[in-house]
Amino acid sequence: RMAPHLASWCLTLGYPDRAERVFRDFGRREIAPVAYAEALLEFIKDGPGLKAKSKLMKATRSHPLIMAYLGAELSGLMERHEAEYPAHAYMKGTIEELIVWYNRIVEAWEATDGALEWAAQCFDEPRFRREVEPAIEAMIAEAEEAGLIPDDPDAERRDEQQGDGPELRLL
Repeated sequence: RMAPHLASWCLTLGYPDRAERVFRDFGRREIAPVAYAEALLEFIKDGPGLKAKSKLMKATRSHPLIMAYLGAELSGLMERHEAEYPAHAYMKGTIEELIVWYNRIVEAWEATDGALEWAAQCFDEPRFRREVEPAIEAMIAEAEEAGLIPDDPDAERRDEQQGDGPELRLL
């Protein structure tokens, strides 16, 4: 059985032939680092053509939060945070999956000339946006329900500007 991020490591170190061998020897599994490594490997082999875009779309459909966070980071909407999370304690499509795999995935993309720029271009395409937007909305709703973010993010700012409201006095 293969370590899921082994192909990404090979790509990070500049060994696409070894990454291809990892896939050949161990097969492909439907987990985020494998899906995004396949897309990156195709980009390395054949450039930003239809095959690479098809693989990136497949990875995005299977693991939309990874692409959503990557797009948000590349457009300056979010900053990357280092977080440790046990790899055995997540479910596909959850924020935990993002925490476990994002940094490991993105290292390989950063190490590959032109890959991040290409991913940003893909992220801006309407068909990629359609894949990530429902995942983003679900993640925001989940965070609001858990009390991690307020339902109305502007409410706190408005309260500060207006004060606590009219003062009550006992007569």
